[in-house]
Amino acid sequence: IFPTILLLVSAVIWADGLHTIFNSGNFFGGSLSDWFYAYPAFDNEEAPDFPHLTAEQRLLLFGDTSQSTQAGKIKALWDSAPDNPAYFAAYASEFINENKRLPPDFLNTARRIDPDNSWFTYVAAGVTAIDAVEKGKGKPSRAPIPKTPEWVVLDETRLNESLSLFRQASRQPFYHDPLGDLLKQQVRLLRNKTPRELVFSLGYIASPSSAAGTSFSHLG
Repeated sequence: IFPTILLLVSAVIWADGLHTIFNSGNFFGGSLSDWFYAYPAFDNEEAPDFPHLTAEQRLLLFGDTSQSTQAGKIKALWDSAPDNPAYFAAYASEFINENKRLPPDFLNTARRIDPDNSWFTYVAAGVTAIDAVEKGKGKPSRAPIPKTPEWVVLDETRLNESLSLFRQASRQPFYHDPLGDLLKQQVRLLRNKTPRELVFSLGYIASPSSAAGTSFSHLG
């Protein structure tokens, strides 16, 4: 099982390369790119190519596909197990990506279901810091050792709150990314016995529906 998991997770890194391969390939009566971008994670439809999945397993992979937003879809997964840190982390990540703020009662919920894990506190610190500072517009330097960039404080209250959360996180017992736990559960449900199943499994891992596809990168 380990080689299969390794192969599927590697798609996160080279999914962009697959795009080129998909566009150039043509078998099963159509191009692989047609399949890749028609996958449920991209068009919000059900998953006809995984008929073996139960309703519970579909919820784990795709959330509630009747919802219009990714956060809404994943909230249904969290609602199915309110004390599951991985499900809450996935919902919170999507909520933050869509709203650029923390979900209601974020830290209280995290402290109830995963009190010793600093991951949630670091996330709260990072989100709180949004728009609190901006990088100064200094002149480019050709010095061998670049100067430390200057930052302009835009909101001192938010900055201090963020720093306080960082300090709190540093005092918590451990750091663990719960999205990794969710990804392990999702990967176990994917099949790769045929080229078609492998294509869809790789597409899923690289898609917003999977825990690997969740990120805060566009918040910066």
